Amino acid sequence: MHDSVRGLFYASQDAGEEYYRLPWADRETAIKPGIDQTFYTGWNALAAESLLRAYTLLGQPTYLAVAARVLDMLWMQSWSLERGLCHVANDVVEQPPLLGDQVFFLRALLAGYQTTGDSEYLNRALAVGQTIQDIFTAPEGGYYDLPVPSGGHGDKPVLENSLLAEAWLILTNLTNKDTYLALARNTLESFQNTAPHSSYSGAR
Repeated sequence: MHDSVRGLFYASQDAGEEYYRLPWADRETAIKPGIDQTFYTGWNALAAESLLRAYTLLGQPTYLAVAARVLDMLWMQSWSLERGLCHVANDVVEQPPLLGDQVFFLRALLAGYQTTGDSEYLNRALAVGQTIQDIFTAPEGGYYDLPVPSGGHGDKPVLENSLLAEAWLILTNLTNKDTYLALARNTLESFQNTAPHSSYSGAR
């Protein structure tokens, strides 16, 4: 699933039930299951974070190298301060950015800093956090799944907001700034009448 030339991971591979029923000897000549070669940024950020955690546990340098390149590719090719992280790497369709992608990227960058101590990861994480604040903040607390609509109403996913609250707490410890603690508290409190009864807060 890893494209060593592009430095990112493909989206998915077909289940290929017939292929995987074959004996190992027959798989060499059989048609391989198809691969969706889309580079989804959020999933790549998740892969990078997982590799960083694996490196911390196992000490395998390859994991660190691949994770670092993924994060660099996402930052250089798919990130902008105004729009955040696009949903698909090098997206030319101009789809709206998604909160989940930003959150996964933020957490992966924080993992990069915690793993290596390289301050560039922290600087990038701070920039991502600011962009999340700028374009996803809901007036009543928490964060919308899409950039704030003109009407001021939208859906707020519990999972992505919870993961973001955890990231704010990590930033609190790394920067010693209570601003991030307040963001975490505000995010969680905005769901006190929603969780665990619903996976999102919104009009639908």
